[in-house]
Amino acid sequence: MLDTNISSEIYNRIKEDNEQRVFEQWHASSLAECPRAHYYKRLQVPVLREPGAGMMLRWKAGHVLEEVIRPYLGRVESNVRMTSKKHDLTGEYDNYSPERKALVEIKSVHPAAFRDQTTMGIKETALKEWVGKLPDGRNKWGNKQEPYLHHLMQQHAYILLMAEQGVEVEEIVFVYIALDGRVVTYSEKPDQVHTDEVLRRLDVLNTAWETKTPPECICTELEHPLFKPVMQYCDYKGKDECCSLNLVNNQLIKEEE
Repeated sequence: MLDTNISSEIYNRIKEDNEQRVFEQWHASSLAECPRAHYYKRLQVPVLREPGAGMMLRWKAGHVLEEVIRPYLGRVESNVRMTSKKHDLTGEYDNYSPERKALVEIKSVHPAAFRDQTTMGIKETALKEWVGKLPDGRNKWGNKQEPYLHHLMQQHAYILLMAEQGVEVEEIVFVYIALDGRVVTYSEKPDQVHTDEVLRRLDVLNTAWETKTPPECICTELEHPLFKPVMQYCDYKGKDECCSLNLVNNQLIKEEE
């Protein structure tokens, strides 16, 4: 017999298990977010949008997938947290291979992010990327040729942190894996373009923190390359406004009370 009550109870318990992360420095994993949203998280401004139970369940499952695949990566150092006083930045990388001098990042993604195709009898699986519209109006998809930009920013932030400790990184390996078992990998060399972008973002955040002035909200820049993967899901997106300055004003009023 179908029992929706038990399903609802499980989802509610999953949602109740969510806790807002405490930010004492800037986080490498959040650098691709809107600077104002990142700033608000460090101020401990309560978020307006809690992740759904389905999203939380995939996050938790993703951590399990990391543990499952890790033994097949060779000898790696895993889950090492680093902190930089210079950049006021912290981060914890998934894996580092001293032999290859490579960061190995495992990312769990939704099965819908993949596409399968058969060419000359050979089946190929890749992450998909929107490339336009078909004549009938349907979306046209191609193979994604590089990792997601927000993941590249995260890894280059780790490279900054590791450089301060004298650890070299010559390669970044991304392992994208879905719950249905599909795996896609990318191998990239560190790129100064991404390092410069990370440094620019840290400069914006640190200037804002020093001056106690919320940085600009860029969540409404629909053409921004980080809008679709990250900023459209901003935790501080209200009904009529994103990253409202009133959120900080309201918090200050509560603290005074």
